[in-house]
Amino acid sequence: GDKVNKDELMAEKKSLFSLKQYKSEYEGLIKEIDHIEGIVLLEVTQEEQKNCAYFTGEVVEINKQKLKLKVGKGKVFDVKDISVDFGGPVVFQKENPNILTEEEINKKVYCSRKLLGYEQMKIEALGAVGIISLHSLPEDSSIPFAQISEIKQWDELVSSSFLYCIADKKSSKIYFYS
Repeated sequence: GDKVNKDELMAEKKSLFSLKQYKSEYEGLIKEIDHIEGIVLLEVTQEEQKNCAYFTGEVVEINKQKLKLKVGKGKVFDVKDISVDFGGPVVFQKENPNILTEEEINKKVYCSRKLLGYEQMKIEALGAVGIISLHSLPEDSSIPFAQISEIKQWDELVSSSFLYCIADKKSSKIYFYS
């Protein structure tokens, strides 16, 4: 959780005849340090922010602050907790979450019944744009999060074949659609 500035000294390796220094190429927060493999995982803070549309569908109508989309099938779910508005393509947790790849997770909303701390960090590191779960997260998250209200709704969601979602903080609802 420590802040690191660009070109800040991260590590030194001293030997009898030399001194090797490793400096950070990025500005950000330290997420994890692996002393065995010599790896430092940084959460990079970005200087410029881009606001992208995180929905897929045909825009039918635009009114003041509302947008109406034409999509295939859809379903609305209530949420108990939601950090911010977010959305995008959806991927559901596999049998074994330890074999996830960046291609499967990057730029997608990850849906899991319950996450352990290391699983949450892995999902964030692989580039997920949000997390939806039945249970609260074990750690503070750097990406958007929503918690489904009821087990019945969660079971219905998992058995569905929705490809996308939009989470709306103001209404405390998540719209899943194909």
